[in-house]
Amino acid sequence: MTKTLSKDIRSRFRHYIEEGWTARATGRALKISPASAVRFRQAILQGKGLDAKPRGGHLGSISIKVPKVPQNWEPRLCSQKATSVEISA
Repeated sequence: MTKTLSKDIRSRFRHYIEEGWTARATGRALKISPASAVRFRQAILQGKGLDAKPRGGHLGSISIKVPKVPQNWEPRLCSQKATSVEISA
């Protein structure tokens, strides 16, 4: 997975676009992929920010619920012995 671009690169990208550079030429100058450069230019023209989007999953969904143990609980040993069962084919 690729890293997010720094705020410095994003602000320089905006500056070049506002000066009239094409998205692909700006991408080449800043070593950004052509597809990302076009997406960034579209975001600028639509008035959206170039802030990095959140990454990673939602950690709240990984929760394990453990039942409470009653205060009067005592461990018990199984008094029954295991029996073997024979199965004939």
